[in-house]
Amino acid sequence: MRADHEEFILRNAALTASACWSLSRSFTDRGDGTPPLLIHFVIAGGLLFHRMTASKLSRMKFDSGLLKAVTDQPEIIADMQSRMENNVENILSGLQLGSASGLLAREATAYGPSFRALGTLLPKDVREIEGPGGEVLAAAKRLGCWFAEDPLATVATRLRVEF
Repeated sequence: MRADHEEFILRNAALTASACWSLSRSFTDRGDGTPPLLIHFVIAGGLLFHRMTASKLSRMKFDSGLLKAVTDQPEIIADMQSRMENNVENILSGLQLGSASGLLAREATAYGPSFRALGTLLPKDVREIEGPGGEVLAAAKRLGCWFAEDPLATVATRLRVEF
C-alpha cells in the first residue's frame, strides 16, 4: 500500500470516474435497475478515499453487506462525516469526467441527479489495475452492491452520516 494513498487517489479524476462507474454498475445490477443517487457517491467518497477503509472493503465478500463491514471494522465510520464532506469536490470531478467521457449518464430523478453506468465493462487496462487503484475499484463494487440492498436512510444511519 502506498504511503500517499489519499493523495494518489484524490489527484486521479480518471480513477475516481472509474470507481463511480464500478459503484453504479454494481448498484444497478444488484438492485432494482435504478442508478444510484448523487448522495450515494458522496457517501462512497468518504470510504473510498480513505486508505485503510478502501483496503478493508476491497477484501470483503460481496454478500457480507454494509452492516457486517461496520460491525467487524468499527473504525470504518471514524470521522466519516468529515471525510464525506471533504471529498465532495473530488467525487463531483469524477462524476463530471465520467459523464463527459461516456462512462456515466446523468439522469434526473425526484430526489436529485443519479448516474447510470454505461456499458458492461470498463476498459481492460482499467479493470486490471493493481495496487491502491485496484483496491478502490474493488471497494467501489462492493459499496454499490451494499448500497443497493438498503434504503439510503439505513446506509446513513449505519455510517453515522447526515446530509
